[in-house]
Amino acid sequence: MLKKEKPDDLIKKKGKFYELFKNQIENLEKIENVNQKSELVNLNIIKDKNIIIEPSNRPSRVNIIYNGKKHENLMPKLLFPISNPKFVGFYDDNFNEIFLLEDYTILDKDSKKILENAIKYNSIIYKIEKIKKIDIEGGSILLNALINNKELEIKIISPENLFIFEDKVLFIDENGNLYQIILKDLDKRSLKELNKII
Repeated sequence: MLKKEKPDDLIKKKGKFYELFKNQIENLEKIENVNQKSELVNLNIIKDKNIIIEPSNRPSRVNIIYNGKKHENLMPKLLFPISNPKFVGFYDDNFNEIFLLEDYTILDKDSKKILENAIKYNSIIYKIEKIKKIDIEGGSILLNALINNKELEIKIISPENLFIFEDKVLFIDENGNLYQIILKDLDKRSLKELNKII
């Protein structure tokens, strides 16, 4: 039986969850340290809501209008999808960092929606839409699930690679891919299957 824990508690334990997000956590700590030292402020961190996000001609990109200047075809990425899911980096086609947005939830409704749609194309976390079946073989968990309307069989090699939160479940498969299950989005049958392992 697994117990629910908060991300901060899992990070403090410095176990598998910490290892998965170690680079993100260390980068976030560096950014926080830089923000505390006023002499190093060349990171282009945007902290205000005076930014307009427009759709680009590519679904994975956005155009940004900030301080009267338009930046086109920038790729938004959630830099810390677990530890700080509001922090977004914007990159050009050469992967040069253009902006860091500290909290995208402060944006106006339209800008926020456009940004969230583009982020989906750049996400590295696969969302499980439906769970067909879960089998347990020894210490491994076999999950038959739907992702983007495609049926996949996913193997979790150890319960240590399963992280349960209040509103979602995260896990790492045998190949190191990260998946999430949003509990409120699951149907009753999927929830019943999920209860086999949580």
